[in-house]
Amino acid sequence: IATATASITGLVFMEVYKQIMAVENIDDFRWSTINLAVNTYVIELPCDPKCHRSGKQVKEEVQDDEVVEVKKILTCIPDKFTCYDFIEFKGGKDLKISEFIERFARQEGGLRINFLARTSNNKGVPMYQEINVAMYQNKKKFNERMLQRMKNPTQKKILQQSIDTANAMLEVAKSYDNMTVFEAYTKAYGQLEDPNREFLVLDADVTPTNRELEDGEEIEIPSIKYYFR
Repeated sequence: IATATASITGLVFMEVYKQIMAVENIDDFRWSTINLAVNTYVIELPCDPKCHRSGKQVKEEVQDDEVVEVKKILTCIPDKFTCYDFIEFKGGKDLKISEFIERFARQEGGLRINFLARTSNNKGVPMYQEINVAMYQNKKKFNERMLQRMKNPTQKKILQQSIDTANAMLEVAKSYDNMTVFEAYTKAYGQLEDPNREFLVLDADVTPTNRELEDGEEIEIPSIKYYFR
């Protein structure tokens, strides 16, 4: 066991040294598989990364206890990007979220961010999500009028809960106006583990501002490398 561990550690650190030396050519890295029992060593080039390609897809989903086919149109911008591609954005530490969204749309040809989270296997808790302010304002006003007329205690309680939810969403939307990108990130995920880090890696959902999305269409873009220093 010790011999295998030592061999694996040595092979891993050979690749770590390449990272420390800032080797950029992917062909200089290697994948290794060893079997000391039969004295077999397989060292090979990494396989090509997965490409995100535009196209039509048909997926099966369960709806109302039935399996149905759902047609999906995937538009990748740029087409065939990989995990090694990033959208680089230099915004600084004091750039507000609203300003970031406006500048990003200008930089990326009209793509508007409506969801923003740190890069992970699943998007999870967002640091920003677009809120329909007009809808919640109208919902709040309507429910307030209904609350004044309602006499049933149970229904009044339900209406008050709906009003409280609308107020909470409006407060969140208001907080985005004065919050910087860096503040939103640390509020959602905590302080950075590396104090010397110069950028954040973010995933975003976007919609085009110059056209309507087709039925079932989704847009994918590379992760955003946001430089705050």
